[in-house]
Amino acid sequence: MTQSEAREAMVSDWMARLPQERLTEHQAAIFTMKAMQRYPFSADKDRYRLIMGWLKPHTPQWAG
Repeated sequence: MTQSEAREAMVSDWMARLPQERLTEHQAAIFTMKAMQRYPFSADKDRYRLIMGWLKPHTPQWAG
């Protein structure tokens, strides 16, 4: 799976959750830990931080 494919799949899965299940940075962190196992892809930098960056704009109480 390419990084682009992983990003698309993860953001899609994140947005498919109920709104109250994707409000906070903590919820995004839990999702990210599971997604790292579910969607294997290679990255030049820390995969955890990369995924969290993808989710931040879609996490209301975190994004501000």
